[in-house]
Amino acid sequence: MCRSPSIAFFFAALTLSGCATTIVSTDTTAPVVTVVTTTTLPTGDSLQLMKNIALAGADLGDSIADGRGDEARAALATAQANWIVLEPQLQKLKLDVVEDLRRIVDMMTTAVERKRPADADKANRFLGLVIDAFSQL
Repeated sequence: MCRSPSIAFFFAALTLSGCATTIVSTDTTAPVVTVVTTTTLPTGDSLQLMKNIALAGADLGDSIADGRGDEARAALATAQANWIVLEPQLQKLKLDVVEDLRRIVDMMTTAVERKRPADADKANRFLGLVIDAFSQL
């Protein structure tokens, strides 16, 4: 019977000696990282901005098909920057081409994101039609 309490004491000593003091840091502050991004938006009249979008999209389908993703993303960024400036200009003119051009830029975006060169080519053909119609106004 004496043996039973000594065995219990031995196991208790083993389990308690395994407990060590653990210090968990409560410092939750992350290092501050400052990123400065400078974007230069294009300038020009509505027709020039449309032509800039067309120029950016002219080789977009080939870039996607050839696997030149960086080039395709750069062309898309150029088209989107021109669209950011162009959209308010067209809304002031109260013309119905705003939605058409928005769809064209969205189609270019889809083409790059989903690697669909046919969508890029289709967007560029539609854009040519919009530019022709707009230049006759």
